[in-house]
Amino acid sequence: MPARPKLDKETQKLVTIEKKDLFKVDLSDATVVTLYLLPDLNVKLIPQLKKMKPGSRIVSHAFDMKGVTPDKGFPVVVKKDGLEHDVFLWTTPLKVEEKKDKDKK
Repeated sequence: MPARPKLDKETQKLVTIEKKDLFKVDLSDATVVTLYLLPDLNVKLIPQLKKMKPGSRIVSHAFDMKGVTPDKGFPVVVKKDGLEHDVFLWTTPLKVEEKKDKDKK
């Protein structure tokens, strides 16, 4: 496995990695959040993601966020090393799908 390339100094200034409680962290200042979580955790994170400023981006590798419509053209399939990976993109404000009431006619 090749070594991970080091980020150049300019890129390092743009990235913050924090170890915090996922469901309590304040994401209001984040402009990009990347996710590699199972779908049920993505859904539980929606209240936090809704706090992000308009135009912020959320990118998920492999798993969607049920009940939230991804941006037009997503998911995309990325092919690498003979494998296919779904990549999802959402731009805030999130487009939350209306819950369908089974009793409505």
